[in-house]
Amino acid sequence: MGGVKRCDTVGFLDMGAGIKLNGWSGLAHGRTIGGALLSALPLLVAFWTMPSWAQLSVGEGHVRGLPPGQTVTSAYMTLLNSGEDELIVLQVSTPVAQSVEFHSHEHRDGVMRMRREDALLVPPRGKLSLEPGSLHLMLFGLKRQLHDGEMISLRLSGEGFSCVDTQLPVVGVLSGPCCS
Repeated sequence: MGGVKRCDTVGFLDMGAGIKLNGWSGLAHGRTIGGALLSALPLLVAFWTMPSWAQLSVGEGHVRGLPPGQTVTSAYMTLLNSGEDELIVLQVSTPVAQSVEFHSHEHRDGVMRMRREDALLVPPRGKLSLEPGSLHLMLFGLKRQLHDGEMISLRLSGEGFSCVDTQLPVVGVLSGPCCS
């Protein structure tokens, strides 16, 4: 499995750069925006060291590899919450599919049915397993054939955590664990 990368969108300012805002240059007045930010550094350090922000991480998982010509597949993984609050995954995207949905299986009247879910809830200091025959991701509108061993990029976003980029290997139906 590939590494997990945070895709936070904290601004990237060159602290020494003179930046123009609405025609006003901080350099022209003897101060840079970088200098103003440096004077606020103690406050920024206090904010970043606060332990209250929950973190989502992705454990073991894979994307199901299928025979050529298929346009839908599934993905499985374990979501881990190291924080004190519930995390809500609202969206997953990948460059290899047009859309990704959350699905669950339910048994009713002797028939197994898939049901679309609006979100994934990861409990505080807990985990949520996405696995065959249970909660899982459905990747619709595959843009190309997926190959065994290839790493597929996924981006998870939602409430209570910074978005997370991860990669999962493709495991073919004949070479991997039994899938739904």
